[in-house]
Amino acid sequence: MKIYQKFVNTLLLVVFISYQLYACTIFVLKRDGKVLLAKNLDWFIDDGFIVVNKRGVKKVAFEMNDGDPVKWESRYGSITFNQFGKEFPLGGMNEEGLVIEETSYSLSQYP
Repeated sequence: MKIYQKFVNTLLLVVFISYQLYACTIFVLKRDGKVLLAKNLDWFIDDGFIVVNKRGVKKVAFEMNDGDPVKWESRYGSITFNQFGKEFPLGGMNEEGLVIEETSYSLSQYP
């Protein structure tokens, strides 16, 4: 009974904390030359979509100021997770295995 009660208390604490915060968690495990990356997206917008991006596509960065936006041509194809539009990914991986993820929490910690 005590184990069950501890489990319930822990579960309630996790639910309460995750309900109150909108934060992302990312972690990486490395072992025997292999890498596992995992991310959760605790956010108030719960819809998203996957985009397959082709190589050789000309791109222009979104510029909010009157500066000169960066321009490039995609060298590799990639797959991305997007919530706010096709050209606004939150994370993804390219053909060569390069992974990038975005977090939006002011108390982020980077080892």
